[in-house]
Amino acid sequence: MTFQPTKLCACREEGFAFPASFSGFRRGRSNASFPLTPPLSLGETEHSSPRRNRPACSDRAGIAAAEPSPWGEGRVREKGLDDDKLGPDLPDTPISSRFRDSRSGFWRLVRRTACLAALLVSAAHRFVFAQQSQPAIDIDKEVDRSKLIPISLSGFSGEVQTVLRFDLEIQGFDIVAADVAQFNVTGSNAGAVEGRVIDRIRKTPILGNRYQGGTPRSQAHAFADDIIQKITGKPGISRAKIAFISENARRREIHVSDYDGANAHAATQDSVDVVTPAWAPGGRKLFYASRKSGYLDIYSHDLISGERIVVAKYPGSNFSPAVSPDSRRVAMIISKDGNPELYVSNVDGTNARRLTQTAADESSPCWSPDGQTICVVSRMGGAPALYKVPASGGPMTKIRTAGVGSVTEPDWSPDGKWIAFTALTRPFQICRVPAQGGTVEVLCGGEDPSWAANSRTIVFTARSGDRRVLSLLDADTKRVKTLGQYSGSWSQPSWAK
Repeated sequence: MTFQPTKLCACREEGFAFPASFSGFRRGRSNASFPLTPPLSLGETEHSSPRRNRPACSDRAGIAAAEPSPWGEGRVREKGLDDDKLGPDLPDTPISSRFRDSRSGFWRLVRRTACLAALLVSAAHRFVFAQQSQPAIDIDKEVDRSKLIPISLSGFSGEVQTVLRFDLEIQGFDIVAADVAQFNVTGSNAGAVEGRVIDRIRKTPILGNRYQGGTPRSQAHAFADDIIQKITGKPGISRAKIAFISENARRREIHVSDYDGANAHAATQDSVDVVTPAWAPGGRKLFYASRKSGYLDIYSHDLISGERIVVAKYPGSNFSPAVSPDSRRVAMIISKDGNPELYVSNVDGTNARRLTQTAADESSPCWSPDGQTICVVSRMGGAPALYKVPASGGPMTKIRTAGVGSVTEPDWSPDGKWIAFTALTRPFQICRVPAQGGTVEVLCGGEDPSWAANSRTIVFTARSGDRRVLSLLDADTKRVKTLGQYSGSWSQPSWAK
């Protein structure tokens, strides 16, 4: 928002600057609300003021909290004025001499009283005005994803209420009371889920749907995705699937579930070691490494037909498959030449080609969204680090991860901006770094990160006592939610593409 400079008066004895009037505030659009900004001090401009350039404080993201009082900081004295020139000057007469000392005290008291009165009026005005004009989130533009969007839910019950709350909270929303929310969601789930969404600030309806077919849970997921799409302009992920390793009584199998852990079921029942599940685009096929044959080989598994095809069964170990975004190639780690190296083949395993030529171990390949580059972990420099390798072959380039030493398990965000990975600290940490390299941002404790299609949500493994559990992370707000699970340990999650 743009503000006109506010006319100021100065009370120099106390060092305060305060608005002489409130006519300087204006709105950029008549139908938009805006956060209040402290008035300029003398000598400041809108661009030079540190208080105007500082982000608004927030005790609930998306709703402006009361700002720290500007009156006690940045105190200024108006230039060109001296204390002895405040108030009327009296001729130097015997009478004026007798009252000079008392005069000084009198005008000091007047100035202080005037300052205090003006401050109280200003504070009252700002408080009332703030109550009437909460900052609105403009749904016509990209939402500031670093903040939670305040939204209310009413009229729903049971599982539908629980699902809606979970879906919205892990995708950047904050469930608040109706009178402070930006968006009010009302509806019911008697027989079928139906709901409406109103922008409370603009008093505008933006969504109204009734959902039929499926279960109440699936209807709630569909409604949540529609809400997210309408408000943020980004597709929701509430109906996505994840695959992971379930370990119970030393038995490891691949399971598939809804993204929130519900409806989990086994995709394999081989009673052998199985690791590193990865989805092919389309959500129909899984690639993974299994000892079904007695050796660690890579398989392609069609979840609809049940057909399994061996993709790589070279001597040694074959593991960590990653399917390219165009579904035509698969990157993998193969140790047939001695140490684990990066290979790329056709998606059926033919025409395998070695991409790395190091004496060190490579692991955990992942693709860039355009399919031109592979990120892989290598120990060629000593500690495990991230490297880029052209998918068609070429030299390895190290990705700078400033602030973190040893790293592993990278995953490239679908929008191409970030690479998430596990930092090998104690305890392990989920981090992200710009895809071109740079300073690392620590997100939370955990390991095995996998990006959702929205390039915002990450599923990862966390430790709970002697068990491993799956959790979801909103990378922009760092909110974490742990998935419900039945028993045993869940790990190595992979988000369906």
